[in-house]
Amino acid sequence: MFALKQNSYLKKNRIKRGSFSPSSRSPLSLIQLAGEQDAVNEISPFKRGNVLRDIIDTNGMSYATLQWARQNESKLLEEIYDQLNNLETNGSEIEKKAAVLAKSDINRISAQIFKTLKVGNCGEFANMTSYTLRKNTVDQYIYTVSMEGAIFDEANSKWTDHAFNIVQPIEVLDKPVLNPKGFKDDAMIADSWGDQNPVKLKDFLARDNPYGKRMNRSEMKIRKTIKADGQETLNDPSVIKIITDVINNSYKADRLLIEATADQKMQSINNGENDPHLF
Repeated sequence: MFALKQNSYLKKNRIKRGSFSPSSRSPLSLIQLAGEQDAVNEISPFKRGNVLRDIIDTNGMSYATLQWARQNESKLLEEIYDQLNNLETNGSEIEKKAAVLAKSDINRISAQIFKTLKVGNCGEFANMTSYTLRKNTVDQYIYTVSMEGAIFDEANSKWTDHAFNIVQPIEVLDKPVLNPKGFKDDAMIADSWGDQNPVKLKDFLARDNPYGKRMNRSEMKIRKTIKADGQETLNDPSVIKIITDVINNSYKADRLLIEATADQKMQSINNGENDPHLF
């Protein structure tokens, strides 16, 4: 990810809840932007595992919890699916349908794991935000985008990368963002990890981004596309309870190990050890 010096950008662009004041937008556009703002507002307070101030604020737990979640994601998904299979077999008719619907979208369940833990790096934040956008907006395409070619940060002599969401009503069929018939200048960027208000693509590319530098469309690539329909695939309390219980029980069992990882991280920070992955 980009470097520590960009913390000033993150602080400067802290979201003021509901503070957007777009001009020359249709009523539908205003509704859509409200949905985009709400999605960013919901996810941006979560703690980041690679931002120094978040790690310090949580005494190392944002870093340690994220590492634990990534290492155990496959195991958690397997247990969640086992319990959803049981719900599909033994639940009520409503619960059976809810279990089938939930199982149809493994990426949504993955997002719920990190949403329950309230941690992530930019990739997890983008995934969580994409599903929040799906239920908060309609008639939009939501693209989870990552850097196609990492940008070299001369000031810090390191490569940088990022992931975020682009929202627009027009479908882009091919992968490169460079396609002139694809993303429009007024497509909206929803970047919960960067903790900024939604901005137009043209402004994002022109420096209103966590890098604070000009970016090219060719430097981005679509990783996932979902259609915003105002729907939620995890739509039953029994499904949410299964996911939450699996995560909480597993987390509780590994709590001492997670805390030890957090202590080690804080010790390395206090010792002044450089971690090129933090900023």
